[in-house]
Amino acid sequence: MRPYQWTKNLIIFAALMFSKRILDPAYLLLCVKGFLVFCFLSGSAYIFNDLMDRQKDRLHPKKKNRPIASGNIKPAEALAATFIIAGLSLFSAFRLSFEFGLAAVFYLMLVFAYSIVIKRIVILDVLAIAIGFVTRAVAGGLLIKVEISDWLLIVTIFLALFLGFSKRRSELINLDKNAGVTRPILDLYSVMLLDQLISITAGATLMSYALYTLAEQTIRKFGNNLWLTLPIVVYIVFRYFYLVYSLGQGSDPSRMLLKDRPLLIGVLVWVAAAFLLVYHAALFGR
Repeated sequence: MRPYQWTKNLIIFAALMFSKRILDPAYLLLCVKGFLVFCFLSGSAYIFNDLMDRQKDRLHPKKKNRPIASGNIKPAEALAATFIIAGLSLFSAFRLSFEFGLAAVFYLMLVFAYSIVIKRIVILDVLAIAIGFVTRAVAGGLLIKVEISDWLLIVTIFLALFLGFSKRRSELINLDKNAGVTRPILDLYSVMLLDQLISITAGATLMSYALYTLAEQTIRKFGNNLWLTLPIVVYIVFRYFYLVYSLGQGSDPSRMLLKDRPLLIGVLVWVAAAFLLVYHAALFGR
């Protein structure tokens, strides 16, 4: 179920933070429950994906040790676990909110479709991953019944595309001649193409975030200082560039975030700075 990957579900809290309700215990608890639902929901999707990929994973230097690929868990057991965990997760999602439950259903349909067919379609494979991130963000908004800024959703999808194409580039280079054997879609990509796509999506991420901080709606809601977090975001993106291009990392963004201290510190500093700028009135009474 890859618990280290569950950090991706933290984006559910984006709507809560920028709705200025994160200090309300009731809303915070509701989002914690939603986060846990998506953790188990994504966990069921990872089981299903490993089940579908078990033959190819056996040819991968690291993935061959995964429980299903190694034979420690039988396919029938994995399939049963997938539907039991997914079913309980969806039940819990609808208990929290009908709209949130619909978002959970859409997310599960998307990731199952990804595992079955979408991951074999060039460009669309990474776009589906990005839509999964946006779905989580929207689900967080539906859970607490607030509208998420269009700019924030645009930032999310471009950031997810940037991370996705960086992952494909690292896989293509690190696996070398075995890339297409373990992940067939890599045969349809080239390093040159991915370099272009990474540059485009990185630039779009920074530009859309800058426009979000300067948007009239943002200034009216949070004041005119949120743009001060832009240098932090620039550092985070450029640090990621450095890890991908200079150190050959990027094949596993979740592990990279947890292992690379400067990157992790950058993200935590952004969270702290954004929190202080959004909640300064509530915290300091002005």
